[in-house]
Parts: sequence; structure tokens; C-alpha cells
Amino acid sequence: MTEAEFICILRTICARLTAEASAGGFASAKDFENRVRSLTRDLVAHANIHIPADPPSQAFPDIAVGRFGIEVKFTTNDTWLSIANSVLETNRIEA
Repeated sequence: MTEAEFICILRTICARLTAEASAGGFASAKDFENRVRSLTRDLVAHANIHIPADPPSQAFPDIAVGRFGIEVKFTTNDTWLSIANSVLETNRIEA
């Protein structure tokens, strides 16, 4: 998969998530991440890229997509300000 193809997939995911959020939103961060994972799985199926349903809890990125990755963030506030754990190199998905 090329960088341009990956960006196209990200744009599609964002558009679908925006529509779904506008129609009622997501109950929790886990529900949101699972939906991102599901959409990603559907959109990369043609490229034979496996997206695991249950990845390690502290893996980085949240969703490994071949040589690319998606880090999922969720908020119910009207801000992205948050206090979060640091990303540890030991949690990196090798692929």
C-alpha cells in the first residue's frame, strides 16, 4: 500500500466516523476504537493486510496497517486537551 492509498483510506474512515458521530455518536472510547478498527479492516481487505480484533492493550500504534499506523483518540469534550501516558518504544508493534 502506498502513502497516497493510506491517506485515501484515512479520509474515508474520517468521513464515515464523522457521519456516524453526527447521527448519534459513540458510547465509549472502546466502541469508537472498535469502529475505527472495523472500518480499517473492511477498507484494507483488498491489500491482504490483517487487522487483529484484539490487539495488545498498550500497543502503539493502536491499529497497525502494514507499514503505517492509526493512533485512535476519543473525547466527549469540545477539546483535545488531555493527560495521557507516554508512548513507550517497548510497546511499538514491530510491523
